[in-house]
Amino acid sequence: MAHTFLITLYEGFCKEFFRELNSIDNTKNIKKFNIDKLKSWLKKELNINLESSLTSWNDLKESYYRRHLIIHCNSIVDAKFIQNVPTTIFKPGDEVVNDITYLEKCARNIIDFINVIFNEIANIYQIPTYSSSSMDYKKILAEYGDLIKRIP
Repeated sequence: MAHTFLITLYEGFCKEFFRELNSIDNTKNIKKFNIDKLKSWLKKELNINLESSLTSWNDLKESYYRRHLIIHCNSIVDAKFIQNVPTTIFKPGDEVVNDITYLEKCARNIIDFINVIFNEIANIYQIPTYSSSSMDYKKILAEYGDLIKRIP
């Protein structure tokens, strides 16, 4: 359940953040937030390369697709998961299990993703940012409303 909640946070951030971006710069219209489509869109439209900007990219992608296994496949690895996460150690038929260490890493990866997106977009639109050491998820959410209003 916690894993599903964490990925829902990722999806909610994407939906709200990019909806606001779309309302300000409608040339940057994105509506689907599949992690691979988002990665391609960010590269094409904003020249943001998640694979190089986000050190935890592969782990975040694995967490995203693992959620699908948990919800739709009773936590059993299928061929689609292997295709989407070719670096996985799992084999078809394996059961994925989440422990607290995995969940903490998943949460950290989502916070890292939000920081990268937040800072990259702020850089593109020349919006002042905060040092990464002072940025935490509570501050991101609190400052989100003010920041989005400053985009020209």
